[in-house]
Amino acid sequence: MLKIIRRILHKDYHTNSFSEKPCKMKKISNHVYKARFGEMDFIIKKKNLYNWKREVEILQRLSNCPSCMRLVKETDENVVLNYFDGGDLLNFYNGLGRCFSITESCKIAYDLSQTLIQMHDLGVHHLDLKLDNICFYKQDYTKVFLIDFENSEILDDVPLKTIVGSRTYISPDYIEICRDLAAKKKVSKTRFIYIDVWCLGVVLYTLLFGIYPFDDQNANLTVTISKVEALKYTIPKKQGEELPVELKKLIESIFVKCGEERPTLEEISLILELFIPQNAI
Repeated sequence: MLKIIRRILHKDYHTNSFSEKPCKMKKISNHVYKARFGEMDFIIKKKNLYNWKREVEILQRLSNCPSCMRLVKETDENVVLNYFDGGDLLNFYNGLGRCFSITESCKIAYDLSQTLIQMHDLGVHHLDLKLDNICFYKQDYTKVFLIDFENSEILDDVPLKTIVGSRTYISPDYIEICRDLAAKKKVSKTRFIYIDVWCLGVVLYTLLFGIYPFDDQNANLTVTISKVEALKYTIPKKQGEELPVELKKLIESIFVKCGEERPTLEEISLILELFIPQNAI
């Protein structure tokens, strides 16, 4: 039985100051709290309730990556992270009441591709890229940030032990990795290096059309897996705009079974640039 865990973990905020005693705490999930220190909000994760060592190691690697969540402080019991008061892209999209325009969709996907390029250069692969894990600051909804690195991986020679993702974004190579892990086969981490590209394609498709390419609310996991493995999806007409041929071909080139045949993040960026004003890049 293929086990894929769907988790939703959003939120984060921004500040340069930090005091020791929070004046207000709010529980978000089993191990995640929002805490207010003075006039600023933070995320606090309880160390004893999740695999904090991996996330801290990854965030330390990404400390100079400006579009990733920041490790603000590590204490004996907690991991303290910045909090994005604009919320996540999924909630923002649901409240928007319309699909994003071609320009808006390409700008978000372009920014994400640039962030992923920086991460991959540092040996970090997110592996759970989704609308829920893309956040904003309230004062600027044009700039996106990646959060939630609990299930991210560092590309090294250590065999992969587990992989976690979201059913809406699973790729054919992700499914095969899960099957091999379930069969207790040795899995090299080089096999996951194309998953972020697939997930970026799902994000772009969803922003453009307002639906997921391989999943819907009525489908169960087995149906979703069958659709992904058969590459069963359609490219609908975009309301109010004509989808450029280049974007249609880009989506088709991303949704292929073999990860090595997908375009690189750099190639994706070059295509997305065509539909973004130069002063917005």
